[in-house]
Amino acid sequence: IKLEKIVSISNSSHNKKNKIKISGNQNRFFISDISSNEFDIKFSNNEEDLSIKFSSNTFEIDRSNFNYKSINADPKRTYKKEIFENSFIKNQTAKYNSEVKSIEIILDKSSIELFINDGELVMTDVFFYNNEFQLMELSGLNDFKIEEQTLNSIW
Repeated sequence: IKLEKIVSISNSSHNKKNKIKISGNQNRFFISDISSNEFDIKFSNNEEDLSIKFSSNTFEIDRSNFNYKSINADPKRTYKKEIFENSFIKNQTAKYNSEVKSIEIILDKSSIELFINDGELVMTDVFFYNNEFQLMELSGLNDFKIEEQTLNSIW
């Protein structure tokens, strides 16, 4: 993996929403020194968002706010597309009964991977968007540090 840039941000503001502009969807984010027991991390573009929530000892990846219906599909495959849209799991959850100290997020063009506390809990999910994410918004986190790395494609 070739590293293009590293951005470090420290925050000690309680319950403040922190917004980070991101370019492209080949990024690694490492959030450390977490001292919150409830928080949200959201990746968004003008139409859609993908969020990571931690509350009540549960991690959730929520991809319910995707605009699947605007994806251009072959009219002959409309029925299969409707089945997919209706059966595609919108939220994925995992229980985690330990204190969250760090999260590593690998975000690429169609998947997200979470590594909680150096891999004590790992979650992977796929998504299908119409436009790349432009913004990362963090809320509920206080006293944390974040490193952002833009990764080059392996293709």
